[in-house]
Amino acid sequence: MQNTIVEKPKKRSQLRLRLGKEYFIVKRKLDWWRNRHAYCVIDKNNNTCCYSHKKHQSVLLRQLKDVDMYLQYNKITNLRLGLNR
Repeated sequence: MQNTIVEKPKKRSQLRLRLGKEYFIVKRKLDWWRNRHAYCVIDKNNNTCCYSHKKHQSVLLRQLKDVDMYLQYNKITNLRLGLNR
């Protein structure tokens, strides 16, 4: 068994935390602006991208222990509403 030393996080002031966050946001946006190449081209015919970042499939309706089925139907309604946006 190997002993590993875990460093404690450095305590930073609220000002330093805020400025650090803003620094990395600006740095990322400048990088995006300088390297303006397309990561994905949107197909105008069916309004989809050519690459998929993540794909997931699951059963929408399934009987769960101690869960009423109306909650499953509400889940489907919420997913439909989200897809329209």
